Amino acid sequence: RVTVSPLERRRRGLGRRRRIIPETECPENALCSIQQFEEPCEVNSSSLILCRTPAIKSRPPSIQVKLEFVLDNLSFDFNSLHPSHFSYEVDPILKPLNADDHTKPYRHKPGSVISVEGENLDLAISKDEVEARIGVGICGVKTLTKHHLYCEPPSEQPAPLHRAKREGTDSLPEFTVQMGNKNFRLGRVQYDTESQLTFPLEAQIGLGVGASFVALIVLIIVFIYRRKSKQALRDYKKVQIQLENLETSVRDRCKKEFTDLMTEMMDLTSDLVGTGIPFLDYKS
Repeated sequence: RVTVSPLERRRRGLGRRRRIIPETECPENALCSIQQFEEPCEVNSSSLILCRTPAIKSRPPSIQVKLEFVLDNLSFDFNSLHPSHFSYEVDPILKPLNADDHTKPYRHKPGSVISVEGENLDLAISKDEVEARIGVGICGVKTLTKHHLYCEPPSEQPAPLHRAKREGTDSLPEFTVQMGNKNFRLGRVQYDTESQLTFPLEAQIGLGVGASFVALIVLIIVFIYRRKSKQALRDYKKVQIQLENLETSVRDRCKKEFTDLMTEMMDLTSDLVGTGIPFLDYKS
């Protein structure tokens, strides 16, 4: 439970403080009376409870704040339990992702982080308490500074939280950031794939047709080459067989001719041995 009240101020000439008496007409955005705001807590375990800070309407500089935990009609003052004083900070401000044109989606390149600019982002909250989403997907918060929030989105484009009936910008997921009771809607996100960034649809169709034509030519060349190779192999084998046959016939012919020659020489030798060498007498 949070109790907020107007600041006490010291009157001139007096040594004690007195609370401001509420005026009949209260200025706008000013606190003129004591107010209380309550927020239920969640019991996490026997030794831990989780409580959301109640939302208040007045600006922090103009109020005094007292935080109490009420358990079974027992009240525990936060200042008596914690060494630091409890105070409210100004609300954070987040700028849309597409600062140039809020109506157009933010183009995101897969593999990169999303950077969000703002003010007063880390005054009263840590990065573990911030929840960033792209549609149904979680964008993990990596860094939170006073003016920047960096989160790592999913590798693929998530589906939108609410399905749109028509195709278009409404069918893209929306980037939202939850910081306490504040929910910021910072625009829709569209993932850019490498094919979309590099080639338009007409180029993709032309590339596909050209690749098919080249593949057909290559197949025809391979078919002709294989056919020619088989024909050359058949011709080579045919020539080889002819050479082998010619070699065999030449070898057989040589053997036969050599045998005939030897037979004739043996006959001639036998004739010379039996009758001698014939010669004519010398006549003068």
